[in-house]
Amino acid sequence: TRCPPLNKAAQNLIRLGNAMTDAPAGTERALICNVCGKAPDAAFYAKKTDVCPNCTARERHRCIQDAMLNTGLAAALDLPGKSVLACHLLKVERMILGDSARFINFDARPLDGLDLRMDIHDMSQIESGSMDGMIAIHVLNHVRDEGRALDEIKRVLKPGGFFLSTVGYHLNLPTRIIADQTRDYGPEMLEKHAVGTYRTYNPDEYLAFLQTWFPTGQFEGRDSLFGIAHRIFLSRKS
Repeated sequence: TRCPPLNKAAQNLIRLGNAMTDAPAGTERALICNVCGKAPDAAFYAKKTDVCPNCTARERHRCIQDAMLNTGLAAALDLPGKSVLACHLLKVERMILGDSARFINFDARPLDGLDLRMDIHDMSQIESGSMDGMIAIHVLNHVRDEGRALDEIKRVLKPGGFFLSTVGYHLNLPTRIIADQTRDYGPEMLEKHAVGTYRTYNPDEYLAFLQTWFPTGQFEGRDSLFGIAHRIFLSRKS
């Protein structure tokens, strides 16, 4: 299907995408969300959002999808048949990860689609050493005590179990504490469930932090719409 005429900003993004994919000079084509396979229209770019209007995938999701398809992340996870704990796993994240694993979706907040109401700081509902994996996509930025959360994640994993995580980060800035912890979720979520925006990481510092709990490696995925790369961290319980 043909897209409506694109504004100048969108045309520039298309040129950027073509450059990154070695498209022939002078060629322009609509960029495709690699999660749903559809091209957002010009209104998407005008809104200055990263949320795909067709499938709700954000930049981080398209980066994970790219890493799953092109970097060996899918093979490293080896999801079929595994029992995987996931903190607030979104529908679009299930699209990316597929349905070959048994996901147990939890959150401290009273949200729809959960299997368990549970705080990541205290996962005593889960038996020690019982899970093949744990997934936390852009979660630890919003956790009050990330060290305590990692203690719990390590406890529930089987030996050899994986912890897949992404976080919001700034490449050229150190990890920093956010002054307004209500910024993204509001005062009620902070007061009732301790869910807020606590920190923005530096990726190298986040990697070093994870490595105090687990052997950890990195994959990199690229957003198919904006060309931005994002690191995905894969830890494993020894």
